[in-house]
Amino acid sequence: MGDTKITVDVKCAFLIELSETLVEVLKAYTNSFQKLKPGNGTSLKACVKALIEEYGKDIFEREMEANEKEFLSTVINSRVRIMHIKRNQKIKYFDGNESVLYILKLSLLYRRILLEILGVEKQVYVDKLRKCVSRLNRWNDTLDKFLLRL
Repeated sequence: MGDTKITVDVKCAFLIELSETLVEVLKAYTNSFQKLKPGNGTSLKACVKALIEEYGKDIFEREMEANEKEFLSTVINSRVRIMHIKRNQKIKYFDGNESVLYILKLSLLYRRILLEILGVEKQVYVDKLRKCVSRLNRWNDTLDKFLLRL
C-alpha cells in the first residue's frame, strides 16, 4: 500500500474515481466504450460496470454473481462517502479490510487494461492473474464476509 499517510478508504476512493478516466483512455486507444460519455451523461457506476464486464469478469466474478446491483452500489458509495463528506451517511460502503481488498482488485483490473492496451497477449499473464485473484478471494475471509453483507 506504500508509505503514504493516506488511509485505505481514501486510496480506494481515488482508484474507483479513475474508472471514468480509464473509459476515456480506452475510447481513445481502442474501439471500446464509444457510447459511454463519462462526465457528460454516463455515471461513474456505468463506467465501473463497463470496465468490469469488459476486462474484469474473472477478477470480480464472485461479487457480480452474488449481487451485482448491491456490489456496484457499494463500490460507488465507498467513493461517495470520501469525496462528498456528509454527516450521518446511511450508505453501504467498504470497511477497512474491504478497502484493502478492492484496492488490490481494482489495481489488478487497471493493470490488465494497461496490458491489453500495450498488446500483451493474455496467455502471458492470465494464469498469474487467476492465482492472484484466488488468493485475494481467500484473504482473511474478507470477501466472504463482504458478500454476506450484500
